[in-house]
Amino acid sequence: YGKTADRKPELETCVKQAREEYQNWYQNQAGRLWDGEAAFGYIQDAFRTSTANNLMNLAFHCNERKLHHEEPEIGIVPYQFQMDGNEAIAMAMLLMLLDEDVFISEDGAMQIHLYLLPALPSRLPGGGAWAIKSLEDV
Repeated sequence: YGKTADRKPELETCVKQAREEYQNWYQNQAGRLWDGEAAFGYIQDAFRTSTANNLMNLAFHCNERKLHHEEPEIGIVPYQFQMDGNEAIAMAMLLMLLDEDVFISEDGAMQIHLYLLPALPSRLPGGGAWAIKSLEDV
């Protein structure tokens, strides 16, 4: 679901509601919706509350514990790779820098539109990137 001219506002509302409820997995959707401020906020929150010094996920299953930096319950392994956290953060960062729309034109040709810096937050006014690969190998 990209930020195209034919997007449906009701879908954007659904994505925002899902993003609020399932923060780690849906944080990358803020970038897809070109909301750089929200994407940057989610990334900062993830690093502050659920990322260890080695960049692995703390794997706390209780949001209350995460907010108060309490130790995890017995049996929960901290410092592990956790797909919902680790990969969602990387995708959120990528979507702040590059977005794409892929569609089939009326003549049957595949069209790919790339958008550079679609969700750059105001707190990051400059910078650079190289070797960013789109999902469609462009």
